[in-house]
Amino acid sequence: DDCGEVLLMDSMVSNVNKLVILQIAQIYLVPATESHLSIHSISVQQQKGSMKCGLFAIAFAIEICTGHNPSDAEFVQSEMRPHLVNCLKIGKLSRFPQQSLQYYITHSKPKVFNIKVYCMCRMPDNFDENIVQCTNCHGWYHYRCVKMRTKRSVHVNWKCSKCLHGKKQ
Repeated sequence: DDCGEVLLMDSMVSNVNKLVILQIAQIYLVPATESHLSIHSISVQQQKGSMKCGLFAIAFAIEICTGHNPSDAEFVQSEMRPHLVNCLKIGKLSRFPQQSLQYYITHSKPKVFNIKVYCMCRMPDNFDENIVQCTNCHGWYHYRCVKMRTKRSVHVNWKCSKCLHGKKQ
């Protein structure tokens, strides 16, 4: 399977929208050998309030680095910020305080989003900009990436630089 895989652990929302997909694609930088990006949205504890995203990101990263599954964690949210401050004071990161689970966590199957990537920039189509298809290799390219200024007809005979110069796509 020729795709990149990203595990998404979001403590704030449970849906993956167009903006999140574009941000992940920009961070991941899909290699030219991969045709799409596979985003697996993993079920994790949801934060209370909107000011703890960074704390949860650090807590999830520490869980992963210490060999634990972030889906199994139930952090004591009121103790997260003081814990991080203390870790920074002593110069050593440790697992964030957790409460004992009052129920058995059942892991729901990750939601998987397979996102096709295009162009030399290896980004998905964001539907907000024009794209053009090479008549030779049938690859799709963003106008801005191929420096195309005017809107062209769908039936235009256009070749990408690789096909124009006889290089294999």
